[in-house]
Amino acid sequence: MQMNDDRLDELFADLRSIEAAPSDALTARLIADAQSESDRLAATRERLADRPTRFSPRLLVEDILGLIGGWRPALGMAASLCCGIWFGAVGSDPAMFLSGLGLDRPAITVDLPENPSELIATPKGMTE
Repeated sequence: MQMNDDRLDELFADLRSIEAAPSDALTARLIADAQSESDRLAATRERLADRPTRFSPRLLVEDILGLIGGWRPALGMAASLCCGIWFGAVGSDPAMFLSGLGLDRPAITVDLPENPSELIATPKGMTE
């Protein structure tokens, strides 16, 4: 059967005429679930109310980690902090960062003479 606009309008009209109401069993399960969730939250509030009022570094760290989302975001921020310090210390020359990886460019450049025997000769200024 081909669906056209008139048939589609009739189908939506039929669907609008159906009154859907949750069954009594579903309503009872929803109310029981809401009550158990409410009891759990009340127990959590009581436990938080019993927390010590004096300063505790452990509780401070737990609160800060809770604010940022837990250990995973904290470790990610610590890793990015270390990378930022490392890149800041290396500077803007990426060859310094990669010097130990066998690049073709040497880390130190030295001007060598055209005649290799001059390397063996006595350095200038060292004559007697």
